[in-house]
Formats: sequence, structure tokens, C-alpha cells
Amino acid sequence: MRSPIIFGVGGAVMLVLVVSAWQFYSARSPEQVEDIPKLASVPRDSGTSVLLRTRDGKNVTVPDFTYTHPSVTYEETGLIYVFLTQTDDLVEKDPRYGIAYGSDSTFIIALLTSPLSESRKAAEAAFKDFVPLPDSVLCALTVTVQVADTIDSQYAGKNVGLSFCPGALPLP
Repeated sequence: MRSPIIFGVGGAVMLVLVVSAWQFYSARSPEQVEDIPKLASVPRDSGTSVLLRTRDGKNVTVPDFTYTHPSVTYEETGLIYVFLTQTDDLVEKDPRYGIAYGSDSTFIIALLTSPLSESRKAAEAAFKDFVPLPDSVLCALTVTVQVADTIDSQYAGKNVGLSFCPGALPLP
């Protein structure tokens, strides 16, 4: 009886992450998409580090957090998304949030439960475990923090940001 519920929640999280990725890339111009190095930063075997690019074009290196997580490749863009908070069965390890990493150095964090401020705090702690960098550098990365419309329509479709970064929206 528990398996259909688990797969249903896993499917919902996957849908939120895929829609978020689609929204992110559909808003980019073709020139911006062409500038993205294809498959450059996601080693799929036990590498030692991952190269991340900040929004201003600087590179930072962190220990490899990708190789033990499930991933999907989007044929139309050539991008790989690694689902950092899911099991191999695509079930969220913590039902409050989901985190995905794109091979173009983007991160998508989906907040999946209320209160949103607590979900974001838990997601940020997990994000910092994956990417052990100072807050100032984390704020320079391309990170989209989104809320599912089924959770809170007021914040749905908005990048609410990381709470410790400039421009983050306060959450209830």
C-alpha cells in the first residue's frame, strides 16, 4: 500500500524539477543556450571534483557530489540533471524539498511542504552539505528556489532565492 504513495510523491517531485528546468531554459534566448558547454561538468563515475561556474563566469571546484545520484539527460539540450536528494527509485529522501544539479552549473531547489521557511532552511542545509562553499560564493551560483503551486500559489513560479542571499523573498 505504501509503494503507490511513494512512487506518486517521487513522480510529483520529478515533475516539479522537470517543469522548473523547462521554465528556466524556455526563458533563455538561443544565444544563451548555445553558450552553455555541453556535459562539461558532470562526471558520471567517481571523480574527485566538480567544476562549478558562477553567474559572473568564475570557476570554483568542490568535491564531486554527483556520481552516486540518479540522473536524466535531456536530449534537446544535451544537459544532464542529477537528482541529489532522491533515491535510485526517484523517491525524495526528505519530503520537504528536492534538489537537482544541471550540467550547466545550475541548481534547482523545489520546496515541497509548508511552512516554506522551514522547508527552505532544511533544503539550504542539505545544499551546503553538497556544495561546501561560503555563503557569498553560493549566492554567486545559479540557484533557483521554487515552490510547487500545489503548496502555495502566492510563491509558485517565483524564484524565492536562498534565504542568506540578497534578493531572497521572506517566506512564511
